[in-house]
Amino acid sequence: MARVAVGAARAAPAIYAAAVAGLGGLLLSARFVYVWAPVPRWVPGRDAVAAATGAVMVAAAVGLSRRRAAARASAALAVLFSSWLLLLHVPRIVAAPSKELLWAGGGQIATVVAGAWILFASGASPVEGVGRWLRGDRGVRLARSIYAAALPLLGFHHFADVSATASAVPAWLPLRSGWAWLTGAAHVAAGVAIFFGIAPRLAATLEAIMISAFVVLVHVPGAIGAPADRLQWTMLVVASVIAGAAWVVAGSYARDATLEPRAG
Repeated sequence: MARVAVGAARAAPAIYAAAVAGLGGLLLSARFVYVWAPVPRWVPGRDAVAAATGAVMVAAAVGLSRRRAAARASAALAVLFSSWLLLLHVPRIVAAPSKELLWAGGGQIATVVAGAWILFASGASPVEGVGRWLRGDRGVRLARSIYAAALPLLGFHHFADVSATASAVPAWLPLRSGWAWLTGAAHVAAGVAIFFGIAPRLAATLEAIMISAFVVLVHVPGAIGAPADRLQWTMLVVASVIAGAAWVVAGSYARDATLEPRAG
């Protein structure tokens, strides 16, 4: 498991960048279904706004691969996804707090915010004019707390409609409802472990592995089986971005371990 975490620390930025680029590409190609980005229909130039957002995502994803641009690119993504959460999701949650699905969507976006924030906080020194609490170890810890608080929302989504969650479990797996309950509980447990510092590195790594399994076992076959279905492609890319953020969080713990002084 330690080797997995170390490998994640190295590959996480690239995984996250590739997933964000895919999301930006969907927005640019006008093939995005507005389930994760509920831009109100009354907004003028709604599709143009989505396309512009996609262009920013693609540019930032490219920037993450360049050392000199990585801090600014990750900062741009953190601001973009935070705005997405605060301007599009929070108002809907406030207006209908009993709708669990809205809370789950907000939780998903929050995990992506945390991923971008960790990438920024880990290498933010070239960026001036930003409060110290946003960067360095303090910024990473705050981002992890946001991530941890978001995970139970994903778990409760599994519990809210077990039959719907079970229907997404591959048919060849036995006890599909059991898997729905188990993965929901795993989200909650990972969030609690990370928030309270109970084997957080292990919890974050297992969470990333689980979400990646969702991508491979559920969403990739869904897109392959219905290549013309925009919703399937949207779910695949959204799940990939969440998985990328999960690996960024897991990788941040592996990075901490490599920086710890060795005894003797």
